[in-house]
Amino acid sequence: MSIVEYFLLSDAQAAAKRVPEDARVDIARTLGVAKRRAEAAERLWSNGHTAEGLRLAVAAFALTLEALPRFAGSTGGALVDGAGVAAYRKVLGERGLSERRIAGILEAEKLIAERELPVLDEEVEAADGELFGKIVQARGRLDAALSPAASTPKQLAWTRNWRIGLTVLAVVGAVVGVWLMNRRPEGVHAVASDYTNVFDGPLLLDGDVDTEWQLPDRTLGYVDITIEPPVRMNTLTLRNGHNRWYNDRAVRAYRIEVYSDGDLATTIDGEFERLEPDPEPVTHDVGVDSVSRLRFNVRSWHRIGAALAEISWE
Repeated sequence: MSIVEYFLLSDAQAAAKRVPEDARVDIARTLGVAKRRAEAAERLWSNGHTAEGLRLAVAAFALTLEALPRFAGSTGGALVDGAGVAAYRKVLGERGLSERRIAGILEAEKLIAERELPVLDEEVEAADGELFGKIVQARGRLDAALSPAASTPKQLAWTRNWRIGLTVLAVVGAVVGVWLMNRRPEGVHAVASDYTNVFDGPLLLDGDVDTEWQLPDRTLGYVDITIEPPVRMNTLTLRNGHNRWYNDRAVRAYRIEVYSDGDLATTIDGEFERLEPDPEPVTHDVGVDSVSRLRFNVRSWHRIGAALAEISWE
């Protein structure tokens, strides 16, 4: 079945419209019983009852074949010379089965006729396993070719709409999922490469000079700040940390990367010359439009490690 036919079912609808109601009911019943037998056969086979599973698979295949002449007769399908499935080669071709798949159904029919089926599980051989696989595949393909005749045009229309709707829903869900994964949340958010205890990156944005982002002792690191929606940034102001309980850590050298619309727009290098118990703010000129991200990189520190109290901009 082509992808177009899978969704539109135009050929299936055309075939279904040619099948009289009594024939449709008979075909549907035959295919339904055959399908249930096939499912039972696979359960028996998978549970180790291989001989009985093979015999039931053969019965399911034979019952599916019984629907073929009724289908061909009700739709006016032309027969060709031959016996069994071979006589319906043209009918099956019109139902979309390739020559290779029709040959597979013919092979399964031939193997069943030639092989004596085992009665006990211990009599099952490797060739029986191959036969079971061929029967299951051939019956499934034959069922798929004939099943439109077991459905009314209305049922096929419902199936078509369900398939299209489900596919549209899946595509929309995938698009929304990708959008959610790639979008930045609105607001200003800070994520630190590392921090000590509870002194995390968001403390740089809380407007409180007594809270600090602190790195572990003698460790380099950075804080990434995202801004959504982007802003015009004229100046950037920093207030160094000092660890108010011990006055033993602060940033020394640093580099700030300023990104506009996802691209690096400018870098700012700076240095706090000394650790101060009451640090004064330091302001840098920026002058960049559409700033969506900042990255503050620690390049060195005072005493035992780095700390930074605040980052703000105008």
